[in-house]
Amino acid sequence: AIKPSSPEAVVSKQQTKIDEIYQQLQNGASFQILAKKYSEEKSVQYNGGDIGFMFAEAFSEPVLRAVMDTLKVNAFSEPVRGLFGLYILQKGKGINIDVPPYSQVKNDIFKIAQRSRQYEIKDMAQTFFDEITPKYNYIRQEENIGRMTNKIIQSRFMKQVEKGSSTGNEHLTWVLALYEADSITVKDVFTESAQFPQNLDEFLEQFQNVAQNRVFALEARSQGYLEHPELKERIKQTREQTLRTLLYKRDVLDKASALFEEQKLEANHDELKNMSDFVKELRSNFEEKLKEQYNYRVDPRVLAETIALAQKQKDDYLKQNKNEAKLQ
Repeated sequence: AIKPSSPEAVVSKQQTKIDEIYQQLQNGASFQILAKKYSEEKSVQYNGGDIGFMFAEAFSEPVLRAVMDTLKVNAFSEPVRGLFGLYILQKGKGINIDVPPYSQVKNDIFKIAQRSRQYEIKDMAQTFFDEITPKYNYIRQEENIGRMTNKIIQSRFMKQVEKGSSTGNEHLTWVLALYEADSITVKDVFTESAQFPQNLDEFLEQFQNVAQNRVFALEARSQGYLEHPELKERIKQTREQTLRTLLYKRDVLDKASALFEEQKLEANHDELKNMSDFVKELRSNFEEKLKEQYNYRVDPRVLAETIALAQKQKDDYLKQNKNEAKLQ
C-alpha cells in the first residue's frame, strides 16, 4: 500500500515489486497464488484475491472501476495506481441478478457514497495543505523520513516504542518536518495520534495528519478563527468537560481506588468488594451532595413537557419515514 505522503523511495520499491508480480502473471503464474503471497489486504490475501461479486458502482475509486469496465472475463490488468495503493485487478465471471428495490439497498448506497466522499475530502485537504505550506515555510526533512522508514522496515522499532523501551528513544527526537519556527518530530507522530501506528503506512499517514493539523491551525489563526463563536463555544465545552472529569476523578475514582486497596489489607479476601461497588456508592453520595449544595431540583411540569415534545418528534420522524417508504 502507498499513500499520497509516501516517500518516493517507498513508492519506487512498491512499483518494482508489483511490476515483478505482473511479469509472473504474464508468464502464466496463478493469480490466486500470487494474491495469497503478495497482497497486503488480509481478507484479499486469505481468499486468494477473490473479493466476491460486486456492482461496478461499489468501487469507491473511479480509476479502479474504469479498469474493471475494460477487462474481459478472467483477464487481469496491468499495475494500476489508486489513491491508497498499487493494484492488479482480475475480472471474474459475472452473474445476472434482479435489481433490488431501493429500500433494500439505500443503506449500502449511503455507505458507498460516504466512503467516496471521505476519499474526496482527503484529496481536498491534501490539495489545500500543499497550497498553503509555502506560506508557513513547511519543509519535509526527507533524509530523516528516509532514515525513519528504514528503521521501521528493518527493526521492531514500533513495538519498542509502544512498550516504552528505551531502545528507540534516540530516534524519537528526529525532526521529520520544519515550519514557522517549530518542528514535527517522530515523538509528535506517536503522541498526537488517536491510535498507535502499527506499521510504516500507518506511521506515514499519521505523520501527514499531524502536519496538516499543525499547518491548518496556523492558517485558521491567520484568518481570525480564534474569535469565531463556534470555536469559543467548543473551547468552553471542552473546558467544562475537563473540569467535570477532574472533579469526578478526585471525588469518586481516586477515593474508590484508595478504599479498594485499603480493604485488601484489612478484610477477608472472600469478602472483597469490587472496585465498581465502591465507584457506584461514592458516585451516588457525590451526586446527592452536589444536588443539595446547588439546590438541584427537577420540575415535574417541565420534565413532562420535554418528554411529550420528544415523543412528538419521534412520531413525526417515524411518520415521515413511513410516507417515504410508500412513495418508493
